[in-house]
Amino acid sequence: MIIYGAGGLGREVLGHFRDDRRYSGGTLTLASDSELPPLAWPPKSFFIVAVGDPKTRKAMMERAEACGHRLVALVSGRASVGVAVGPGTIIMPGAVLTCDIKVGKGVLVNMGATIGHDTVLGDYCSVQPGACMTGNVRLEEGAYVGINATIINTKPSPHPARVLGAYSVVGGGCVVTKDVPPGVTVVGNPARFLGSKPPRPCPYACRSPHFDDRGCMHSCGRPDGHSGTCACEEICVRSGLEVA
Repeated sequence: MIIYGAGGLGREVLGHFRDDRRYSGGTLTLASDSELPPLAWPPKSFFIVAVGDPKTRKAMMERAEACGHRLVALVSGRASVGVAVGPGTIIMPGAVLTCDIKVGKGVLVNMGATIGHDTVLGDYCSVQPGACMTGNVRLEEGAYVGINATIINTKPSPHPARVLGAYSVVGGGCVVTKDVPPGVTVVGNPARFLGSKPPRPCPYACRSPHFDDRGCMHSCGRPDGHSGTCACEEICVRSGLEVA
């Protein structure tokens, strides 16, 4: 099996799973684009991508799959995992995933992370060492939770989940008690926005709950519910943003 990504995480994965009896029957090989790219692998190789950055991990998985290679999951025997996981997922030693959790494709749950009940980990999420999530949290695609960060939702299911938007970043040691919009970085205790103003509620009844200073993230209908172009959609078009 190929461990695609020969950096620090790749070497850690190699060290942990080489000694895991469930994987000891095969050969684990580190590979990188510079030394052993997917085109040079044996046909239909099994592989995993060991890279921390969600966007990079997604791109590498797609590159290897396009070459006909087969994505697998690695779950440490020293982790407590009571749920099924998606292909390409890595669960490192000491991680705890309790019950009724959904784990997507290409997810990384690093050493000592704790994932509570009814949580959804979307595709390509990264949960770093020591991070902790209470129950009923949803990470959308590519969300990144830093070392020792804490995500808190005091309301159990079926109440709405605490949501970390797509490709949002939660800094190390951060304590999150509110939703985090897509693409935003938060740091500190309590969590605060880093480097930009927090998104404002859309005044034009946009289907997206937020828009930023460049304009609305998506098109919308008129506040009275009728279809057609509204001021919000015109802002999108002028800003060159994709209109849904």
